[in-house]
Amino acid sequence: MNADLSGPADTSMMGIVHRALSRDLARARAALTADWPPADDQRVAIAAHLGWLMRFLHRHHESEDAGLYPLVRRRSPAAAAMLDAMDADHHAIGPAMAGLEEAAAEYGRSASGRAAVLTALGQLDDVLLPHLRCEEDEMMPLVSATITEAQWQEIEQAYNVSRWARWSSPTPACGFSTGWRARSGPRSRDWSRPFPGGSSPTCWPAATAGPRSAAGGCPGTTRSGCRCPARSR
Repeated sequence: MNADLSGPADTSMMGIVHRALSRDLARARAALTADWPPADDQRVAIAAHLGWLMRFLHRHHESEDAGLYPLVRRRSPAAAAMLDAMDADHHAIGPAMAGLEEAAAEYGRSASGRAAVLTALGQLDDVLLPHLRCEEDEMMPLVSATITEAQWQEIEQAYNVSRWARWSSPTPACGFSTGWRARSGPRSRDWSRPFPGGSSPTCWPAATAGPRSAAGGCPGTTRSGCRCPARSR
């Protein structure tokens, strides 16, 4: 957070949210491809968490589409091409999000749905991961150059903070989503390790269930296909 409210917006929270999303999607893949398939209670928890992640991502995109990006477009006509690319990405990601949410719901009902979840995860990765990297590398510098910290905080409060404060994950150990995203901040530890007594603050149900803990951490790579104008030249 920038202490100077009249200075450029500090957009570092965007990267924190993106790392949290990437981290848990990677952990889902690790848990579902482990040597031992998830036990029933773990399977139900993973399915519920994946559904929550997709609803979270929908609200995250909604805050950008309704709050952040219209403000940037009004203040910087030169950002139109990049903003159009972000909008196109969101439309492309939507069906993949819906596909994963549907597959996760079926997996929560039956272990036979595991393959479908893995397929849906791959389809989401193909469109989401390049978008996240493009948004951080290309869009956020434009945002910082266009709006002030005060304007950024106003949008965060209106579209994110007030909603997150009353919207929790279905996984009991998770707490509110503000805590979930904080685990991906610059000072975060390896939160995939279970806390004493079996509880975990990571919002990750695979961390403490089953015969082997799921691998943690963000994949740290993105795939080709970003539609950013700066990258297509």
